Amino acid sequence: ARYADRLFDYAARLTGSRAQAADCVQDAFVLAVERIDQLRDPDKVRPWLYAIVRSTAHRHYRRAARFSMQDVPDLPVDGDDVMLDGVTDRELAELLDEAAHGLTEDDREVLHLTLRHDLSRADVAAALGVSTSHAAVTTDRMRERLGRSVVVAVLSRRPDCAEFAALRRTEGELTPLSR
Repeated sequence: ARYADRLFDYAARLTGSRAQAADCVQDAFVLAVERIDQLRDPDKVRPWLYAIVRSTAHRHYRRAARFSMQDVPDLPVDGDDVMLDGVTDRELAELLDEAAHGLTEDDREVLHLTLRHDLSRADVAAALGVSTSHAAVTTDRMRERLGRSVVVAVLSRRPDCAEFAALRRTEGELTPLSR
């Protein structure tokens, strides 16, 4: 009960379907019950469950190509940032959503785990099945690419920037290649 809603949200993001997500979470809980003796550290149950959901989704369902920032609660914004004066949470969410399209699927998954699910780097590592140092590097690189993608998204909205306006007309939405 403690983890079901969050795991469902993650599975829905991976599969792109609420029905498939429900099946995926159910399958993951069945596997977790069957393999509970494989959990070495009870304090790691949360990332362990995320890892099971992830592997279940990868094994049985297609991966969704979209990541939406629209539903992320309490976006982390520095209230003292003058550039964000007058920017609503909705506008910021739309900008981040557009910028996230400039990331690879793997980067979007790390972004989703860190921002929406608030997993630590160690927990991201456990969920992805990589070392903590690898997860730290991956998270740092994703944040760097997201920052560049935000700049591209902002500049592409400026009517006086011919290159970015042309990019927006030809590409439509931001992609990793157009970023």
